[in-house]
Amino acid sequence: IGFAFHLFYTPFHHIQKYFDKDCSSKEQARDAAWAYMDKVLDKDVKGVYASQIGSNDKNVPPSSRTDLDGNDGAMLSIVKGEPRYIAQGFDRLMVDARILMLGGYDTTTHVLAFSMGILAKEKHIGDKIRSEIRNVFGKDGITKDTNITTQHLAACPTAKGLFMEALRLHPPVPTMGGLMKKSIVVTTTGETQYMLPKGTRTTFCFAAMNRSLPRDEHPDDAVPERWSSDDPHDHPFLGSFSIGPHTCPGKNLAMLEGHIALLFLADRFEFDLAPNKNMYEYVSTCMTKPKNGMPLIVKKRV
Repeated sequence: IGFAFHLFYTPFHHIQKYFDKDCSSKEQARDAAWAYMDKVLDKDVKGVYASQIGSNDKNVPPSSRTDLDGNDGAMLSIVKGEPRYIAQGFDRLMVDARILMLGGYDTTTHVLAFSMGILAKEKHIGDKIRSEIRNVFGKDGITKDTNITTQHLAACPTAKGLFMEALRLHPPVPTMGGLMKKSIVVTTTGETQYMLPKGTRTTFCFAAMNRSLPRDEHPDDAVPERWSSDDPHDHPFLGSFSIGPHTCPGKNLAMLEGHIALLFLADRFEFDLAPNKNMYEYVSTCMTKPKNGMPLIVKKRV
């Protein structure tokens, strides 16, 4: 968490300082980013490939990455028996590993950055998180020896609610779209029907969808208590992870990471917005990013 804390305002697509050459175009930056990711991922991905698919490279030992119970880890579980990796080989696995690395880094750090901005503006949320921590873990809070269990997390719901509200208000990927593979008829709330013919390009604006709540529910405010229920029908307005068969495969992991990270951060630090800075000025990129990063004054709690 300490390492990630220093990188929250430096998204993965801004890693030019690690590149071997100047990048004067988006294509050069993309190729350089891929090369850097390949360098980082190469050993682990080759190990996974050798374990589950088979490799002729005798210098690549099978991966031993398992969970605490000795079962296959997340990456091994995804790879095992997957037809496209068997048919297309290591290069296809590396392409998907790049996507997982990008999706698992930028998105979570963006949401955590906005979460800290919310903590800086809404002091009562941090106070409530710390109150729950004291009730669950005692007066010393969370220490390096604390073994956090699912029962502990369930008893500290405000940190998870904060993460979900940051995700709702500031979705890392604000829009998503594609081409219609077949014609469909869409019926609106007012029973008006529209035909979307095959080949139509559609775009879903998650940033607007997430705030489509009645005004008396304060859609523009961070209210962690919205997420006190686990019933998805109680909060059907979140599109940040996409929906249906294209739902983000890392959804549950991201929520777990965010929940635990915010427990540690709220317990150990207090945040204030830097003078004359506005966390709600966005840069126009493919991701929701604060214009000036997330300049915060951070005070260690004693």
